[in-house]
Amino acid sequence: MKDLIQQAPELFHDVRIAPTEDIMPGFEINPEHSQAVITNIGGTERVVRLVSDNYVLTPNKEILQNLATAFGSEDLKIASYTYSKGAQFQAWISIGSQKMAIDAALGDYLGASIRFENSYNGRVKFGFSLGLLRLVCTNGMTSMEQAFHSKRTRHTEAVTSKIAAEHFAEAWESNSEKFLELNLNAIRDFRANAKAMPGDMAEKDEEFLADIGQKAGFPKRQLEEVFDRIYVETESLKTEPDGWIAYNGFNYVLNHNRDILLPEHKRDVIDLKIREALTA
Repeated sequence: MKDLIQQAPELFHDVRIAPTEDIMPGFEINPEHSQAVITNIGGTERVVRLVSDNYVLTPNKEILQNLATAFGSEDLKIASYTYSKGAQFQAWISIGSQKMAIDAALGDYLGASIRFENSYNGRVKFGFSLGLLRLVCTNGMTSMEQAFHSKRTRHTEAVTSKIAAEHFAEAWESNSEKFLELNLNAIRDFRANAKAMPGDMAEKDEEFLADIGQKAGFPKRQLEEVFDRIYVETESLKTEPDGWIAYNGFNYVLNHNRDILLPEHKRDVIDLKIREALTA
């Protein structure tokens, strides 16, 4: 667990619950707002949400500790993560050393990963979903096939993060090979059918990406970053831009740009529409 904290200290700052009347003495308090969720970042405390007595705080440290226990801490590594004002979090955690070659000649590989989400401001529920991690650029991406198991839960006493983590680990242990095989086949099909980019890395490619982005509902302001990411990947892999590279450019920005504050299910919808637009 210590290693995970060192890899991503921003995920593990202090958070606590206090009676709202303690921080707002003299005010009449709505029963639905009887408790305050308070974060502490660098000694500065901030109220991020008011909740009822039924709310159960689930700190990131508790969730990831339970994941580390269920999977074995030596098998987990935080590959990348995003956070917003210390109150909304998303991280991609690689599982073990299994990997599959998308294009071994180019050094383009995929491994399995856990996508973890949580928030202290109520924007997203804590939960895990299984996905893929593109090892050439630690590009967190959703599964090309529907993940065999996804665990999402509300902050209540009924389903603890320990129970969720244990169920998730059990599902992975019994289905990992099938999951990787299904995704490898799906990606091969996608690469064979995806539209080719014009390839000039100039105006025609910009128009191509703008058209895909519009069809998928991708944030227009981030299109330039997609173009830049595609250039980085083509240089890194020493190859020409194609539909697979284009998809990964969109996917990288969708999952790593901190200005795109979307919950997981909305990211997944855009991700799917990008793939559909590239193969239509």
